[in-house]
Parts: sequence; C-alpha cells; structure tokens
Amino acid sequence: MSNAERHSGEWGDSGVSSGAPVSRDARLYNSRIAQTYVEYIDRFHPDIDVADLLEAAGTNRKEARDPAVWYTQDQVNRFHAAMSDAIDDPDICRKAGRFASQARATGAVKQVALGLLSPGSFYVRMHRIMPLMARQATARGRLIGPTKAEVITTPRPGAEEKAFQCENRIGSLEGASFIFTGRWPEIEHPECIHRGDDRCRYEISWKR
Repeated sequence: MSNAERHSGEWGDSGVSSGAPVSRDARLYNSRIAQTYVEYIDRFHPDIDVADLLEAAGTNRKEARDPAVWYTQDQVNRFHAAMSDAIDDPDICRKAGRFASQARATGAVKQVALGLLSPGSFYVRMHRIMPLMARQATARGRLIGPTKAEVITTPRPGAEEKAFQCENRIGSLEGASFIFTGRWPEIEHPECIHRGDDRCRYEISWKR
C-alpha cells in the first residue's frame, strides 16, 4: 500500500468516528479533491506537469483518480506548496473549488445534487455530502431564507486545516449553487477558524 492508503469505513456525520480526535497521520481528504485540482490544472495550466506536483505529495495520477484513496493533511500541504511554487495565482484554490461543479472527479457529489431541486436542498444536506470529500470537520447546513442558506463546519479535535482549504470550500459552495442556477451565488464568511473563531460559517445567497 502506498502513502495514500485506502479506507472504506464509516466515519459518522463528517468523516471521522464521532467525537474521535484526529491524529497527525489520519487519512482525511478524498482523492476526488486532488483529482479536481488535476483536472483544473490540466485544463487551465497545461504547461504545468501535474505529475511533479503529485509526486511532491507522495502520490500519482492513478491514485488521484481512485475514489478509494484518502490523503493526510501533510500530503495536502505538500501538494499545495508545490502547486503554489509552480503557479502564481493566489485564487487558485477557490477557482478549483468552483471548477468542482464541472469536474469528472466529483461525479458522486453531482449525482446527489442532480437528484435535488435547489441549492438550498443541497446545502441542508452538507452533513451527508461533506464526508464524501473530507473527514477533518463536521458540517451542517440550514435554510435561513427563501434563497439563502447557512453552512457551518467545525474542525475535529486535532485537525489542522489550512486557510487555502477554506478558500477551496468557499469555491465548492459557490459551484454547488452554479449547478442549479447557472450563476455564482454571493457568499459571506462571518466566522472563520483562521481569524480566531472556533468554526467556519458561510452564508450563501442565490438568485432563482
């Protein structure tokens, strides 16, 4: 088994066994996230050798395409560092999150979305959707208006999520709305663990 080991167990509402602390070597991030970056870079930065970026994280294209593979925080950090060195775009994580609404890698998530009726019905199911992608935090969503939802993610004890991952999540939340409306929603982020809060809170507003 390589650095990106497989894991098929059930992890509760957002990816790790309920209430359990996260160890430093925990496999927290599904390869669908990495593959979304791969597809994004291949399309918009074809001059970049993605294999080199994946190698820096101890993985490869084959593993990134395998939804049974999960990565550690350290691997995610190393991939991001290599990508940032190769591509001068401070917004790339958010852009890749938006691109998830188009990427082949997120087919399972899109299948869930296509079975729903609106962005709101997607956001209120975040406790079921997020574990398909990541296990480092719990997630929940609720409607706070006819076309407005609130999503809250709370890190598991021991999790060391980075700011660039928060940016990627914002892009993913934008992309989810785009699937239904064909337009980007407005997102406010009044609470963030990277600004000293104990959770990240997002308010998403969309037009019908």
